[in-house]
Amino acid sequence: MQRGLGGFPHSRFASRPGGYNLENTKVNERRLLAIILLICLAYTLTTLQGKCLQNMGVSDYICRPTETERSTQRHSLFWMGLHAPDWIQSLTILSDLAKSLMSLKPHKRLNFQRGLNALSVIQSTL
Repeated sequence: MQRGLGGFPHSRFASRPGGYNLENTKVNERRLLAIILLICLAYTLTTLQGKCLQNMGVSDYICRPTETERSTQRHSLFWMGLHAPDWIQSLTILSDLAKSLMSLKPHKRLNFQRGLNALSVIQSTL
């Protein structure tokens, strides 16, 4: 039996080229480059925003802190920059509920106040 490329028998799959065949998609090169540039800019800005939040020390409010035995971060800077607005929105929606819960536990008021301070810092960066 005759073997094709990679040691596989000749078949209809053996003659197909590897990778993406973009020539047959008839994609507009200028539009493709524009969307790739837009994606790169969005990723870069979000990552820089995550780095800024990490430098301010409010990343523990946006995502779970990394455990001591863990060698890598739980979430990337991109993830922190992406989810900071979600954290702000959820806290503003649930702030009345949180205040009523905090009135039940007055000894936790300091922790709640730290969270509100972090909220104002995060809002100032967005």
